[in-house]
Amino acid sequence: MKSSWKRRLILAVLTVLAGPWLIGLARAADSAPCDPATACFDVGLKPATLLGDFYLDGVLVASGVASARLTGAPDAPHLIEARNIQDPTTPGFNDLFNYPDQRVTQQTRAGWTWLVAFYPQKNYLKGTLTYICNPANWSVGEALACRPTIDGVSQSDVAPGASAAYFLASGGHVVHTDLVGEAAGNWNTTTRDDNVTVAAARTGYLTVTFSRKGQLQINVLPAGVLADLYVDGAPVAGQACPTAMLAVSTWSTTIGSLALSTRSMVVREMVKIPVVAAGATSRV
Repeated sequence: MKSSWKRRLILAVLTVLAGPWLIGLARAADSAPCDPATACFDVGLKPATLLGDFYLDGVLVASGVASARLTGAPDAPHLIEARNIQDPTTPGFNDLFNYPDQRVTQQTRAGWTWLVAFYPQKNYLKGTLTYICNPANWSVGEALACRPTIDGVSQSDVAPGASAAYFLASGGHVVHTDLVGEAAGNWNTTTRDDNVTVAAARTGYLTVTFSRKGQLQINVLPAGVLADLYVDGAPVAGQACPTAMLAVSTWSTTIGSLALSTRSMVVREMVKIPVVAAGATSRV
């Protein structure tokens, strides 16, 4: 007797939970009656600003809407789909992100309405590359900038010590950088190429570093003597007196000077090989 009572209670609870009045409780007030000979599905996208095309068993029923009523044969499973989901109110849609198609298989009884709400998650198409311009030992006031080119497309100049963010499709990219400005010659190289990989919905970083040349101070003595100065066999200053400041690469370099005095007196050739460090000043 007690066991029979329990079975009836469980059956009643299951019947209540399966009833359309609970399934459609949230939309009961605005849900239209369902034809007793069919099964009805009230399908919608959340949030309601999304629009899509709704299909029942592969057949298009409604296009470009936020919700729709679908009907089919009762007591049989039906494939319900939302395709081509659009988000016209959100910036970046179809550029930074889109939405995957949604689907669910469901059935209901004749004359019942089943509520189907899709909550699609964003499918991100691009990631962020944070680009940092880093010429080593740069000083405020120097005319200098990094000029990036990404996949062959030129970008705006980036000031030394500054950064820029680029939204790029996921995958590999080629970043070319030119160091530009009047002071760019004070660095050992003024171009570089980097390969980067960007992941969708992630932020990656690229620090573009250029090594600075050392500074070489050449003093011509005695006072009043002029000299043509050469570095590594190339003339760098004509008739310099008494001091010349040069930016040279950061390795051992040969300096030669063939000096002529103001009275056109020939002074013997002098050769010194200093070691110049990056960002440092050497004197000869």
